Amino acid sequence: MDHPIFISYSTQDKEIAFKIVQYLEGNGHTCWIAPRNITSGMDYTDVINEAIEDCSALVLVFSEHSVKSQFVKKELTTAVSYNKTILPFKISEVELKGGFLFMLNNVQWIDATSRPESKFPQIIDGLEGRMSAPDHSTPNTAKTKSAQSTKIMLIAGAVIVAVALLLLLLIPKGEENGQPAADTVPQAEPPAVEAAPKADTVFVEVPSKEKPATSPKDTKGGKVKENDKGSKAVEPEAAAAPEPEPVKMAEPVAEPAPAAAPAKTTANDRAQKMGRARRYLNNKKYQAALTIFEELKREDPSDKALDALINECRSHL
Repeated sequence: MDHPIFISYSTQDKEIAFKIVQYLEGNGHTCWIAPRNITSGMDYTDVINEAIEDCSALVLVFSEHSVKSQFVKKELTTAVSYNKTILPFKISEVELKGGFLFMLNNVQWIDATSRPESKFPQIIDGLEGRMSAPDHSTPNTAKTKSAQSTKIMLIAGAVIVAVALLLLLLIPKGEENGQPAADTVPQAEPPAVEAAPKADTVFVEVPSKEKPATSPKDTKGGKVKENDKGSKAVEPEAAAAPEPEPVKMAEPVAEPAPAAAPAKTTANDRAQKMGRARRYLNNKKYQAALTIFEELKREDPSDKALDALINECRSHL
């Protein structure tokens, strides 16, 4: 089994806890139990947290001793936060109260107050089909899955109906019978009116016996020209050449801001890397564990605990 069953117990119930481990491993299930599975030199709390995160289920040896143990309570709280399957194995009559009541009130129990060893098979039966992979997904019952599927189908149906109604409101009435709507019929565009050509010369009738009202040079800048019939034409002067537009200087291109320095490894990332490397070490994947330990050592050369871990990995390669 890839993901072990975590055994939570008080040290005063150590004997029965290790008998449970012996029985489960004798029937093909891998178990994780402290202090057996804790490598010397490793941080106790980190190892416990990682083991619960990686486990498939947690079996709680429940007694008058475990309800007083702060370690057992923390292990149980961590398992709840990771949505792990919890199976209490009750070996003594104890009132369920406080945090234990909150976390175990609706959980299936195994009553082993008399002849506990005879109830070991019930542990496997109780965990059958309920052990979860370490992806931290909440285990769902068939009823919950069915309710979720029904809810999804209802939402999808409502969306389809809403879209259909919206389309009916947007379609013009004329198109419902296969006829184009009145406002969609293309109308002929009015013919374009051609602009009259601009006359180059304007003739002005001037009486032959009277002096012209204007001087040979018109006040508006045009020149007066007399034609053969005595009429005078005002020739417009050539339009003045447009002034050249001022040349715009190219604006300086702003230099790109220097790239931000890469963020340093956070304590949480370092803890996760350390947890992965320790799992590789426990599973005898020494090369993978060595790669992560060396990376952590480069980030923090002052960490002396990594030297022993690196040497241990190298000794197996």
